[in-house]
Amino acid sequence: MPTQCCVPLCTNKGGHRFPKDSILRKKWIQAVKRGEHKWKPSSRSVVCPNHFDASDYKTTTNEGDPAQIRRLKTDSVPHIFPWKSALTPSQRRRRERGRKLQATEDSRSAWKDVGANVEISLEDFEQEGH
Repeated sequence: MPTQCCVPLCTNKGGHRFPKDSILRKKWIQAVKRGEHKWKPSSRSVVCPNHFDASDYKTTTNEGDPAQIRRLKTDSVPHIFPWKSALTPSQRRRRERGRKLQATEDSRSAWKDVGANVEISLEDFEQEGH
């Protein structure tokens, strides 16, 4: 019976088992981002092919013949996830600057609202004869 892909938000069944090489295995665990404290894959945990692209697979066998079965290259790490955007690094930086600018503007606007409320309160205070 196939095992469900261990990637969060993925419901596919079957896939590639985690590598035995400890360094590569750690890279896979970090890439999958399970969010559970110190999650470790079991011997049956898999990552489905949707999280790899064509360049992650061998195109020929060790003998040089065209590959009949899709096998991962030895250094492949899953990298296609629903939470990753297709933005370039410069686009991500631009988006982050925009978010920071918007947060600054929102903060200034909030302080203006506080100032307006204080002025109204002072007027009310003076009208009451204080």
